[in-house]
Amino acid sequence: MGVDLRSTPPLHCGHFSAGRCRSCTLMGTPYADQLAAKDAAVRERLGPLVPDHGWQEPLPSAAAGFRNKAKLMVGGTAGAPTLGILDADGRGVDLRTCGLHEAALATVLDRLARFVTRAALPPYDVARRRGELKHLVLTASPTGELMLRLVLRTTGPLERVREHLPGLLADLPQLRVVSANIHPEHKATLSGAQEVPLTEETLLSVPMGPVVLHVGPDSFLQTNTAVAAALYAQVTDWLTDRGAATVTDLYCGVGGFALHAAAAGIEAVGVEVSADAVRGATRGARDLAG
Repeated sequence: MGVDLRSTPPLHCGHFSAGRCRSCTLMGTPYADQLAAKDAAVRERLGPLVPDHGWQEPLPSAAAGFRNKAKLMVGGTAGAPTLGILDADGRGVDLRTCGLHEAALATVLDRLARFVTRAALPPYDVARRRGELKHLVLTASPTGELMLRLVLRTTGPLERVREHLPGLLADLPQLRVVSANIHPEHKATLSGAQEVPLTEETLLSVPMGPVVLHVGPDSFLQTNTAVAAALYAQVTDWLTDRGAATVTDLYCGVGGFALHAAAAGIEAVGVEVSADAVRGATRGARDLAG
Protein backbone atom coordinates (compact mmCIF):
# COMPACT_ATOMS: atom_id res chain seq x y z
CA MET A 1 0.00 0.00 0.00
CA GLY A 2 3.05 2.27 -0.01
CA VAL A 3 2.84 3.34 3.64
CA ASP A 4 6.25 4.33 5.03
CA LEU A 5 5.99 3.47 8.70
CA ARG A 6 9.25 5.24 9.49
CA SER A 7 7.78 8.58 8.40
CA THR A 8 4.40 8.09 10.11
CA PRO A 9 4.39 10.19 13.30
CA PRO A 10 2.10 9.39 16.24
CA LEU A 11 -1.39 10.68 15.47
CA HIS A 12 -2.49 13.62 17.56
CA CYS A 13 -6.16 14.22 18.32
CA GLY A 14 -7.45 17.25 20.17
CA HIS A 15 -10.57 15.37 21.25
CA PHE A 16 -8.45 12.64 22.85
CA SER A 17 -6.07 15.10 24.50
CA ALA A 18 -8.98 17.06 25.96
CA GLY A 19 -10.64 13.90 27.29
CA ARG A 20 -13.72 14.37 25.12
CA CYS A 21 -13.24 11.02 23.37
CA ARG A 22 -11.02 8.14 24.45
CA SER A 23 -12.07 5.62 21.81
CA CYS A 24 -8.63 5.36 20.18
CA THR A 25 -6.88 3.73 23.12
CA LEU A 26 -3.49 3.59 21.35
CA MET A 27 -3.46 7.29 20.54
CA GLY A 28 0.10 8.59 20.84
CA THR A 29 1.70 5.20 20.19
CA PRO A 30 3.70 5.24 16.92
CA TYR A 31 1.88 3.28 14.26
CA ALA A 32 4.90 1.07 13.57
CA ASP A 33 4.88 0.03 17.25
CA GLN A 34 1.13 -0.68 17.12
CA LEU A 35 1.57 -2.89 14.06
CA ALA A 36 4.54 -4.73 15.58
CA ALA A 37 2.56 -5.42 18.77
CA LYS A 38 -0.39 -6.81 16.80
CA ASP A 39 1.94 -8.97 14.71
CA ALA A 40 3.59 -10.35 17.84
CA ALA A 41 0.21 -11.08 19.48
CA VAL A 42 -1.03 -13.04 16.46
CA ARG A 43 2.22 -14.97 16.15
CA GLU A 44 2.09 -15.88 19.84
CA ARG A 45 -1.41 -17.31 19.54
CA LEU A 46 -1.13 -18.99 16.15
CA GLY A 47 2.57 -19.82 16.14
CA PRO A 48 2.10 -23.54 16.91
CA LEU A 49 -0.32 -23.86 13.97
CA VAL A 50 1.60 -21.93 11.29
CA PRO A 51 4.98 -23.00 9.86
CA ASP A 52 7.71 -20.37 9.75
CA HIS A 53 7.43 -19.98 5.98
CA GLY A 54 3.67 -19.31 6.32
CA TRP A 55 4.04 -15.84 7.82
CA GLN A 56 3.96 -12.64 5.79
CA GLU A 57 4.66 -9.09 6.85
CA PRO A 58 1.61 -7.24 8.22
CA LEU A 59 -0.17 -4.94 5.81
CA PRO A 60 -0.02 -1.34 7.03
CA SER A 61 -2.77 1.23 6.68
CA ALA A 62 -2.86 4.97 6.57
CA ALA A 63 -2.82 6.18 10.18
CA ALA A 64 -5.65 8.66 9.64
CA GLY A 65 -8.39 9.49 7.15
CA PHE A 66 -9.02 5.82 6.31
CA ARG A 67 -12.48 5.10 7.71
CA ASN A 68 -15.24 4.94 5.08
CA LYS A 69 -18.12 4.92 7.56
CA ALA A 70 -19.13 7.44 10.22
CA LYS A 71 -21.56 6.27 12.91
CA LEU A 72 -22.58 9.44 14.70
CA MET A 73 -24.82 9.73 17.74
CA VAL A 74 -26.87 12.90 17.58
CA GLY A 75 -27.13 15.08 20.68
CA GLY A 76 -27.82 18.67 21.58
CA THR A 77 -30.93 20.24 20.06
CA ALA A 78 -32.43 20.45 16.60
CA GLY A 79 -31.19 24.04 16.44
CA ALA A 80 -27.67 23.15 17.57
CA PRO A 81 -27.07 19.43 17.06
CA THR A 82 -23.90 17.58 17.97
CA LEU A 83 -22.67 14.71 15.79
CA GLY A 84 -20.40 12.26 17.55
CA ILE A 85 -20.84 10.49 20.87
CA LEU A 86 -22.53 11.04 24.23
CA ASP A 87 -20.55 11.72 27.39
CA ALA A 88 -21.05 9.93 30.71
CA ASP A 89 -23.95 12.24 31.52
CA GLY A 90 -25.67 11.66 28.18
CA ARG A 91 -24.71 15.03 26.71
CA GLY A 92 -23.68 15.25 23.08
CA VAL A 93 -19.98 15.52 22.23
CA ASP A 94 -19.37 16.85 18.73
CA LEU A 95 -16.71 14.90 16.80
CA ARG A 96 -17.16 16.26 13.30
CA THR A 97 -13.41 16.86 13.13
CA CYS A 98 -12.50 13.24 14.00
CA GLY A 99 -9.32 12.40 12.10
CA LEU A 100 -10.32 8.83 11.28
CA HIS A 101 -12.94 9.68 8.66
CA GLU A 102 -12.24 9.81 4.96
CA ALA A 103 -12.34 13.30 3.48
CA ALA A 104 -15.54 12.43 1.58
CA LEU A 105 -17.26 12.07 4.96
CA ALA A 106 -15.57 14.85 6.91
CA THR A 107 -16.36 17.53 4.35
CA VAL A 108 -20.15 17.02 4.47
CA LEU A 109 -20.85 16.69 8.19
CA ASP A 110 -21.55 20.39 8.71
CA ARG A 111 -24.17 20.28 5.96
CA LEU A 112 -25.80 17.25 7.54
CA ALA A 113 -26.00 19.13 10.83
CA ARG A 114 -27.72 22.00 9.01
CA PHE A 115 -30.16 19.51 7.48
CA VAL A 116 -31.06 18.32 10.99
CA THR A 117 -31.84 21.91 11.89
CA ARG A 118 -33.85 22.68 8.72
CA ALA A 119 -35.92 19.51 9.09
CA ALA A 120 -36.44 20.25 12.82
CA LEU A 121 -35.34 16.77 13.91
CA PRO A 122 -35.05 16.74 17.72
CA PRO A 123 -32.13 14.55 18.86
CA TYR A 124 -33.07 11.60 21.03
CA ASP A 125 -32.49 12.30 24.73
CA VAL A 126 -31.32 9.01 26.24
CA ALA A 127 -31.91 10.05 29.86
CA ARG A 128 -35.42 11.37 29.23
CA ARG A 129 -36.31 8.82 26.55
CA ARG A 130 -37.75 11.44 24.24
CA GLY A 131 -36.79 13.04 20.97
CA GLU A 132 -36.45 11.43 17.57
CA LEU A 133 -33.07 11.39 15.81
CA LYS A 134 -30.73 8.82 17.35
CA HIS A 135 -27.93 8.35 14.81
CA LEU A 136 -26.63 9.43 11.45
CA VAL A 137 -24.71 6.71 9.61
CA LEU A 138 -22.76 7.92 6.59
CA THR A 139 -20.84 5.63 4.21
CA ALA A 140 -18.45 6.68 1.44
CA SER A 141 -17.57 4.84 -1.77
CA PRO A 142 -14.16 5.32 -3.45
CA THR A 143 -16.12 7.07 -6.20
CA GLY A 144 -17.00 9.83 -3.72
CA GLU A 145 -20.66 8.83 -3.63
CA LEU A 146 -22.35 8.59 -0.25
CA MET A 147 -25.08 6.66 1.57
CA LEU A 148 -26.93 8.21 4.53
CA ARG A 149 -29.04 6.39 7.10
CA LEU A 150 -31.10 8.35 9.62
CA VAL A 151 -32.01 6.31 12.69
CA LEU A 152 -35.29 7.63 14.13
CA ARG A 153 -37.31 6.64 17.16
CA THR A 154 -40.63 6.79 15.27
CA THR A 155 -42.01 7.50 11.82
CA GLY A 156 -43.28 10.89 13.03
CA PRO A 157 -40.48 13.01 11.47
CA LEU A 158 -40.57 11.27 8.07
CA GLU A 159 -42.82 13.92 6.52
CA ARG A 160 -40.34 16.67 7.45
CA VAL A 161 -37.40 14.55 6.27
CA ARG A 162 -39.06 14.02 2.89
CA GLU A 163 -39.94 17.72 2.66
CA HIS A 164 -36.33 18.84 3.14
CA LEU A 165 -34.57 15.93 1.43
CA PRO A 166 -34.62 17.51 -2.07
CA GLY A 167 -32.66 20.45 -0.70
CA LEU A 168 -30.09 18.13 0.85
CA LEU A 169 -29.72 16.15 -2.37
CA ALA A 170 -29.25 19.38 -4.32
CA ASP A 171 -26.60 20.49 -1.80
CA LEU A 172 -24.89 17.07 -1.87
CA PRO A 173 -25.29 15.60 -5.37
CA GLN A 174 -22.89 12.81 -4.37
CA LEU A 175 -25.49 11.56 -1.89
CA ARG A 176 -26.92 8.59 -3.81
CA VAL A 177 -28.71 6.54 -1.15
CA VAL A 178 -30.79 7.81 1.78
CA SER A 179 -32.95 5.77 4.12
CA ALA A 180 -34.59 6.09 7.51
CA ASN A 181 -34.38 3.30 10.02
CA ILE A 182 -37.12 3.18 12.67
CA HIS A 183 -35.73 2.15 16.06
CA PRO A 184 -38.38 2.61 18.76
CA GLU A 185 -36.65 0.59 21.47
CA HIS A 186 -34.63 2.20 24.24
CA LYS A 187 -31.51 0.08 24.08
CA ALA A 188 -27.89 0.31 22.99
CA THR A 189 -28.27 -1.04 19.46
CA LEU A 190 -27.67 0.91 16.29
CA SER A 191 -30.85 0.13 14.36
CA GLY A 192 -34.34 -1.32 14.36
CA ALA A 193 -36.16 -3.75 12.09
CA GLN A 194 -37.98 -1.25 9.82
CA GLU A 195 -36.10 0.41 6.96
CA VAL A 196 -37.76 3.16 4.90
CA PRO A 197 -36.02 3.94 1.56
CA LEU A 198 -36.05 7.65 0.76
CA THR A 199 -34.27 7.61 -2.61
CA GLU A 200 -34.83 5.59 -5.75
CA GLU A 201 -31.40 4.00 -5.42
CA THR A 202 -31.11 1.75 -2.37
CA LEU A 203 -27.60 0.33 -2.82
CA LEU A 204 -24.27 2.18 -2.77
CA SER A 205 -21.82 0.97 -5.42
CA VAL A 206 -18.32 0.43 -4.01
CA PRO A 207 -15.62 -0.45 -6.59
CA MET A 208 -13.16 -2.88 -5.06
CA GLY A 209 -10.40 -4.15 -7.34
CA PRO A 210 -11.96 -6.14 -10.20
CA VAL A 211 -15.49 -6.12 -8.76
CA VAL A 212 -18.14 -3.70 -7.52
CA LEU A 213 -19.69 -4.33 -4.12
CA HIS A 214 -23.25 -3.10 -3.67
CA VAL A 215 -23.95 -2.08 -0.09
CA GLY A 216 -27.32 -1.39 1.51
CA PRO A 217 -28.04 0.52 4.71
CA ASP A 218 -28.14 -2.70 6.74
CA SER A 219 -25.14 -4.37 5.06
CA PHE A 220 -21.66 -4.79 6.47
CA LEU A 221 -18.76 -3.15 4.65
CA GLN A 222 -15.14 -3.32 5.76
CA THR A 223 -14.48 0.19 7.06
CA ASN A 224 -10.93 0.47 5.66
CA THR A 225 -11.37 0.34 1.89
CA ALA A 226 -7.69 0.12 0.97
CA VAL A 227 -6.95 -2.68 3.44
CA ALA A 228 -10.11 -4.55 2.43
CA ALA A 229 -9.11 -4.41 -1.26
CA ALA A 230 -5.67 -5.78 -0.40
CA LEU A 231 -7.21 -8.51 1.77
CA TYR A 232 -9.56 -9.66 -0.98
CA ALA A 233 -6.71 -9.64 -3.51
CA GLN A 234 -4.44 -11.64 -1.20
CA VAL A 235 -7.02 -14.36 -0.58
CA THR A 236 -7.73 -14.55 -4.31
CA ASP A 237 -4.00 -15.00 -4.98
CA TRP A 238 -3.85 -17.84 -2.44
CA LEU A 239 -6.80 -19.55 -4.11
CA THR A 240 -5.40 -19.25 -7.63
CA ASP A 241 -1.89 -20.31 -6.49
CA ARG A 242 -3.42 -23.51 -5.13
CA GLY A 243 -5.48 -24.13 -8.23
CA ALA A 244 -8.80 -23.91 -6.40
CA ALA A 245 -11.75 -24.74 -8.67
CA THR A 246 -14.53 -23.97 -6.19
CA VAL A 247 -14.90 -21.95 -3.01
CA THR A 248 -17.67 -21.48 -0.47
CA ASP A 249 -17.83 -18.07 1.24
CA LEU A 250 -19.67 -18.49 4.57
CA TYR A 251 -21.25 -15.36 6.05
CA CYS A 252 -20.40 -13.74 2.72
CA GLY A 253 -22.15 -10.42 3.33
CA VAL A 254 -22.25 -8.45 0.09
CA GLY A 255 -19.87 -10.99 -1.47
CA GLY A 256 -16.39 -9.52 -1.07
CA PHE A 257 -14.46 -12.80 -1.12
CA ALA A 258 -16.88 -14.77 -3.32
CA LEU A 259 -17.06 -12.11 -6.04
CA HIS A 260 -13.29 -11.71 -6.14
CA ALA A 261 -12.91 -15.47 -6.49
CA ALA A 262 -15.51 -15.56 -9.25
CA ALA A 263 -13.74 -12.71 -11.07
CA ALA A 264 -10.63 -14.93 -11.07
CA GLY A 265 -12.54 -17.77 -12.75
CA ILE A 266 -13.24 -19.79 -9.60
CA GLU A 267 -16.75 -21.16 -9.05
CA ALA A 268 -17.95 -19.42 -5.88
CA VAL A 269 -20.97 -19.96 -3.63
CA GLY A 270 -21.86 -17.31 -1.04
CA VAL A 271 -23.94 -18.17 2.04
CA GLU A 272 -25.69 -15.34 3.92
CA VAL A 273 -28.87 -14.77 5.98
CA SER A 274 -29.11 -10.96 5.80
CA ALA A 275 -31.64 -10.04 3.12
CA ASP A 276 -29.99 -6.66 2.59
CA ALA A 277 -26.59 -8.26 2.03
CA VAL A 278 -28.01 -10.95 -0.27
CA ARG A 279 -29.62 -8.23 -2.38
CA GLY A 280 -26.24 -6.51 -2.78
CA ALA A 281 -24.34 -9.73 -3.44
CA THR A 282 -26.87 -10.76 -6.08
CA ARG A 283 -26.41 -7.48 -7.94
CA GLY A 284 -22.63 -7.91 -7.75
CA ALA A 285 -22.94 -11.40 -9.23
CA ARG A 286 -25.12 -10.05 -12.05
CA ASP A 287 -22.47 -7.42 -12.78
CA LEU A 288 -19.83 -10.13 -13.17
CA ALA A 289 -22.09 -12.21 -15.38
CA GLY A 290 -22.39 -9.23 -17.72
